[in-house]
Amino acid sequence: MLLIRLGLRCLTAVGGVVAHAFRWPKVKYRRTLFLTDDALKGLQSFKESFIEILMIVKVCLTSFWFWLPVLYCVYFYFQILLIFWVHPLTILILPLILSVYLILLQEKRVKAFYEINKVKYISASEPFGEGPKVKPFKWKVEESVREYEKLLKEKQKEQKD
Repeated sequence: MLLIRLGLRCLTAVGGVVAHAFRWPKVKYRRTLFLTDDALKGLQSFKESFIEILMIVKVCLTSFWFWLPVLYCVYFYFQILLIFWVHPLTILILPLILSVYLILLQEKRVKAFYEINKVKYISASEPFGEGPKVKPFKWKVEESVREYEKLLKEKQKEQKD
């Protein structure tokens, strides 16, 4: 098509004599595309089939049942990679290490929550199986009796008012 246009332009440039000899009229060529009914029908059917293909692709990609075998294949190949790339002892030891670490963290949380910050220093001379030593408690009876009497007097005043 391009060659025909170039040829016609060359012929018109040479002059009207040559154009008259080949019996081609002098016409200004426009860049318009004339489509026949068959070509329009073909383009319309192509457009419809392309839209149908896009709809099928959309339905497939948004469906769970399309992705189920894909996800299973990914899972399957991931398991095969784990078999060859990860040592079996790592699979056995790693949960043990993780559980010990989580137990230590839980102990820290409990101590922080209940404010258990007491540190017991054990000397070398202490017996091994001995329990914690408790400091002797001295109860000051006179002070507690005075506090109790004050509380009773305050309650009696409140009841009278």
